[in-house]
Amino acid sequence: MRGKNIIWLSLVALLLISTMTGVGTSPTAAKMYVDPASIEDPTKTIGSVFTVDIKVSVDNLYSWEFTMFFNPNIVQATGISIGTFLKTAGTTIVLIKKYDNTAGYAVASEMLWPRPSQGASGNGVLATVSFKVVGVGVTALDLTKTKLITVISGVSVPLEHLAEDGIFDNRPVNLPPVAIFTVTPPIGITGTTFTFDASASHDDGWIISYFWDFGDGTNATEKIVQKTWGSGTEGTYAITLTVTDNNGASSSAQYTLTVIAWIDAGNHPDLVQTLIWPEHSVFKEAVDGEHEILWARIGNPTDKAYQVYVNFTIFKHDEASRLGNICTAVETILPHEIKDMSADFFLGDYRWGTTTGPYNWPYWVKKYWAIGQCFYLDEATGKWEAGIFPGANQFKVHPVVHDRAVIAMSANYDLTNPAHVRDTVVIQVTLENQGQQIEHDIPITVEVYGVGAIGTATTTLGVGESQTLIFNWRVPRGITPGNTIIIAKTPEPPYPGSHPYERDITDNSMYIVIAVA
Repeated sequence: MRGKNIIWLSLVALLLISTMTGVGTSPTAAKMYVDPASIEDPTKTIGSVFTVDIKVSVDNLYSWEFTMFFNPNIVQATGISIGTFLKTAGTTIVLIKKYDNTAGYAVASEMLWPRPSQGASGNGVLATVSFKVVGVGVTALDLTKTKLITVISGVSVPLEHLAEDGIFDNRPVNLPPVAIFTVTPPIGITGTTFTFDASASHDDGWIISYFWDFGDGTNATEKIVQKTWGSGTEGTYAITLTVTDNNGASSSAQYTLTVIAWIDAGNHPDLVQTLIWPEHSVFKEAVDGEHEILWARIGNPTDKAYQVYVNFTIFKHDEASRLGNICTAVETILPHEIKDMSADFFLGDYRWGTTTGPYNWPYWVKKYWAIGQCFYLDEATGKWEAGIFPGANQFKVHPVVHDRAVIAMSANYDLTNPAHVRDTVVIQVTLENQGQQIEHDIPITVEVYGVGAIGTATTTLGVGESQTLIFNWRVPRGITPGNTIIIAKTPEPPYPGSHPYERDITDNSMYIVIAVA
């Protein structure tokens, strides 16, 4: 079973007043799958519509949930209808049924309630998702966060099961993939750890395999590979990358790499081995900026000491525009010494404040190139001279993670202690800041399903801080006796004053059920 959904687990636990104690196993292998599994039809042009069923094969099913991701540039959801399979066992409640064509997903869940003595068994349709074609290409209909829940000895238990995706493809023909890779550093000495990165390779479908031939009898199959040529292996190597797409088409790219013996690297200090690298490949940006470190490794192949420093030139990766420079302090490097030198990269500096990302937010994901160059003092001339080897490295800056979560919810009445008309139900809702930065004025709303809102409040939470809020609901006259669902939720961003980046929206709400007599 794939995925995790805190909303669902909390609801099931509260509804059934039980604790999950194990993983259930069905007498036959349970499966949730997309049907048809493949729609490969070039006549499905822009404006066409189609549907897929989310089907199940299972024994004793009491509830289910799925999230299906798709590429919204190719298809967009237009509706979700709940199937009849679970209803064969009794009355059901639809807990979730929504789609988002910006993020590209559809989500639905359903449960038996009141709970019968036996769940649904066999094969059938859980839901049908309708789509409209908006582009030409291929997209997976990717089932994730799938859940099948049974009941064993009165306890709700998740069923292990297979989740099989679907695919939509309306391309007239399959184009071969484009193989692209970078080598960092572009040249180096023996002992250098080279990074071969094929992340820029792309396809009109998706790439399923990478094959590297390093020209020395060795190979690798990862997207990003590191390799070192040791002492005595200096020379020229033809590096070949071959990528293969989901339809079996392949293409290749080549690069000629020169590896030099360290003693032959020059008659003065210079960048060596790993050349230039950030302390972390991904930095995190705080409100006022953090200080991170750029490093360079300098080697002195001579028999005399030198004064040296390293200059880093920072470029905006996407536009290749120069943003500024950072220098290390001047240090002395001894004969035949290898020395690590560092410079402070202050993320709050206005020079690095490039604006990228889907929300045009200044500290979304920013990509940079840092080009390092060693300078040494020529005592004969009294001038600073540049070494021959530049070192290049790409790194990223990510925003601080924001994550508000509803972690607990309770009331002074429940299924065994029913509330009566004019009783006051006291509801406690606990919010927690699970992100990396203080969250101001977080709104929280509590409502009675099918009746209306109880109240709204706001709170501010520091990192790791939690707070319990109290809401009162006086049971009104005329309410239908029976089980009543009470929902607490904090809205998905963006909302006024919110940050557009939220790590996990699946825990932004929670449910409890009480009885009303």
